[in-house]
Amino acid sequence: MIEQARLSALHSLNILDSDPEPFFDALTRAARSAAEMPIALISLVDEGRQWFKAQTGMEGVRETPRDMSFCTWAILSEEIFEVEDASIDPKFCINPLVLGAPHVRHYVGAPIQVAGGHRTGTLCLLSQTPGKLTPPQREILQCLAEAAAVGMEQRAQLLDRVSEATRLHGDLKKSQALLEQTNAVAKVGGWELNVDTNELEWTQETRLIHGVTDASPSLEAALSLYPESAQGPIQTAIASCAEHGTPIDLTVPSTRADGERIWVHVVGQRLQDDRGTRLIGAVQDVSLQRSASDALALSESKYRRLFQHSMGLICTHTMEGIITSINPAASLSLGREEQELIGQPLSAILPPDRRMQLDAYLAKIKRGSERLRSDGTCCLRRVSALLGLPQRSGYGGGASLRSGARPGHHHATPARTATPRAGHP
Repeated sequence: MIEQARLSALHSLNILDSDPEPFFDALTRAARSAAEMPIALISLVDEGRQWFKAQTGMEGVRETPRDMSFCTWAILSEEIFEVEDASIDPKFCINPLVLGAPHVRHYVGAPIQVAGGHRTGTLCLLSQTPGKLTPPQREILQCLAEAAAVGMEQRAQLLDRVSEATRLHGDLKKSQALLEQTNAVAKVGGWELNVDTNELEWTQETRLIHGVTDASPSLEAALSLYPESAQGPIQTAIASCAEHGTPIDLTVPSTRADGERIWVHVVGQRLQDDRGTRLIGAVQDVSLQRSASDALALSESKYRRLFQHSMGLICTHTMEGIITSINPAASLSLGREEQELIGQPLSAILPPDRRMQLDAYLAKIKRGSERLRSDGTCCLRRVSALLGLPQRSGYGGGASLRSGARPGHHHATPARTATPRAGHP
């Protein structure tokens, strides 16, 4: 169990079979110089081999079998392990490294002990002649072995951080790609402005919205895509956001690089961090929404003019038949004030013998048959015949109107103006 834990600690360092590194090479040179021995190695003891992370004086050899290893014995203790003459030591006298190259006689190994007390290898010295280290030399070797342990742990931590950074970078790239795809579908672009440098960055979708092929235009070039009437509000919004953190929320006209006129909705906010002060936000082409809004406003304006100035009788009412508005002509024809009629039921202005028709009309509205066409538009029926006048009088007909009326509000409109008989609405 102890050996398995030691091997796990060794493997977790992710150092086996790695390339030479100047830091560890320098440790072996320092050890060789301090001990005045020809060969110095940083040896890591794996399950079936000892592998050399660094070596001085025995270049070209990267590993040997573990059963030939002096270091296997050295890692059994926290103390420096020294063999003064391997040729007469019972443990090593028949070792191939003693009988053959490099003909080891003097061996010294200082354990490399990492976190958790695991001894993963040694900083060791070899010589072809018997010898013995002095106490100062042993102290230097111990310090260098401790430096090797710290170096290995810091190296592993750095690799973990690099690995995590690589993973996060990969995740970020995936997220950015997904965001780009989502923004492309939603037709939403992103932008970022460095307040300190005025450097502007646009996403691909922002460039597509503006018809720009450059990676990112300058702030001046970007503003030139907007008419002078919009440049002022944009610059004011940028300044206010940068100084006070006031969110940017503008809908302004713009001209694409190809000359097409569009409307864009721009939002943004301030972000302050170690990169300085930046404004980040989004931009969306809202030309279609703007056209629809303008068309709706025009339609509403036309309806209001018709409502106010028509000589015919027009009113709006709820699904329950409560009058919500009535035009001046209707008020005049009925001989009652507009405010007096608002809030009254339709039944209040109809003859009693038309109540059943009114109930049927309201029932149809509630079922939807009188409210929506198959394309979803509101269908408004002329119901002035409920007033009980001849079909060819001023209230005749059964034509319908399309309108953007709000759900729950319905219109009763006559075909032409007529004046009810005195005393009869």
